[in-house]
Amino acid sequence: MFGTRIVATAILLVSCGAALGADLELYPGAKTEGWVKRCLAAAKKVPIAADKIYATNYYVTPDPFDRVVEFYKKFGPERSVPSDHLPKLPSGGSAQLTRFFPEGPVGGTLVTIQRPAVCFSDMKEHDVTLIQVKRRNKKQ
Repeated sequence: MFGTRIVATAILLVSCGAALGADLELYPGAKTEGWVKRCLAAAKKVPIAADKIYATNYYVTPDPFDRVVEFYKKFGPERSVPSDHLPKLPSGGSAQLTRFFPEGPVGGTLVTIQRPAVCFSDMKEHDVTLIQVKRRNKKQ
């Protein structure tokens, strides 16, 4: 009886995670900007092994960090980043940063939200909220 409940719960969690991942929406109005593409291309000169496993897309919005975080909470719980692990900004402060695993931590999708967006190749801060969506490639 107890084993049946565990199996049923596991099936429910997996199916809920799959449904959430399938329904993941992009924040309304978020878009890819030319400077984001240029910044990332300049910062990433050497491909790494994870590039074959994950596809990453970057989007920006002028909307406040908290509003974007609130939107993504409907896809899964927020995973706050400890303050000592926040990226340091060129101005000396720390960025706001949080993560979501819409399909659970091993589901294959990670959404990271950060404000301000930082282009480390030219050390510029941009007063926008950056949304990074990393998904496991279907074909590996």
